[in-house]
Amino acid sequence: GDPGRLLDLGNALYDSGDVAAAAGHYRAAAAARLGNAAAHYNLAQALLLQGDYAGGWREYGWRWKAPGFPGTYRDFPFPKWSGGDIAGRRLLVWTEQGIGDEIMSLSLVPDLLAAGVRPVIECDPRLVPLVERSFPGVETMARADAPAGTSLAPLPDGHAPLLSLAGELRSDVGAFPRHDGYLQPDHEARRRCRARYRRGKPLVVGVAWRSRNPATGRRRSISLADLARSLGRDGVRLVSLQHDAKPEEVARAAKVAGTDIVFDDRIDPVADLDAYAAQVAAMDLIVSVDNSLVHVAGALGQPVWVLLSRVPDWRWRLNEETSPWYPSARLFRQFDHDDWAPVLAAVRRAFGAWRENG
Repeated sequence: GDPGRLLDLGNALYDSGDVAAAAGHYRAAAAARLGNAAAHYNLAQALLLQGDYAGGWREYGWRWKAPGFPGTYRDFPFPKWSGGDIAGRRLLVWTEQGIGDEIMSLSLVPDLLAAGVRPVIECDPRLVPLVERSFPGVETMARADAPAGTSLAPLPDGHAPLLSLAGELRSDVGAFPRHDGYLQPDHEARRRCRARYRRGKPLVVGVAWRSRNPATGRRRSISLADLARSLGRDGVRLVSLQHDAKPEEVARAAKVAGTDIVFDDRIDPVADLDAYAAQVAAMDLIVSVDNSLVHVAGALGQPVWVLLSRVPDWRWRLNEETSPWYPSARLFRQFDHDDWAPVLAAVRRAFGAWRENG
């Protein structure tokens, strides 16, 4: 068959939610044209979404060549790690894509340490304070425009994108470790946030409602007023944790929902990720659409409810209510495209039960 047509058919099936059939078309497209990176990358996402980690990671190696992939491969002045026994190795591991992907991939660091690897972690400069606190004694480098590494002594045995090591460390769902958080917030900053929000001793619930993902952000986003209506009640204080929120937007939604929503202008979630992590750690519960907040919350081990669109990102799998990446997460899924009403109804019920049992 025509590889372009097979790919288009696969995409249509994927968008409709028939991910298994889509995977078949992607396989056929990859077989019809050798080196078809788009077909391999789409197949990777379809397999990972279905929980086929062994097959999915194998195909995920094609991501760097796929058109539109939001990451750039980094070449260092020493060899890339080609696999094999990693015990006792000194490896430069680097994070990739958006801040949420970076945070998710850091869940592999404890596995590397347990395997006897001596990692050097290269990440977004904003993550460095969090990473240094969370993995004491591990070398950390802020990502610069040009790959560094020549100043490292001794030179590492190799370098690898951290997510590429998932193929060795996360080959099936049973290989994901249970954890109660692998990132450590600044506990003093967390205490200060908590004292501010808990005046009158309410439950403090953080919310975010928008994704800025260029491809899927619109489908992932929800109305703040609708979300606030589902959660706002006596004894609950809502706090905006949305990255790009404006105070007037939050005030407007609060008025429509008839509930207060705190907008804390002392914390800049974009510029100061360490302060933001402390703010997230100060919550009793976080309720959010799929954006970087849920990764921060899950990595801290905070209770987080994730509102997912009909066909979610590959990391959330298809039908489960839990995530192997983040044991503290609970997933609420759409049944139909763009229809959030049943999701919010489920959140409202679950929130009532959570408060009673809390």
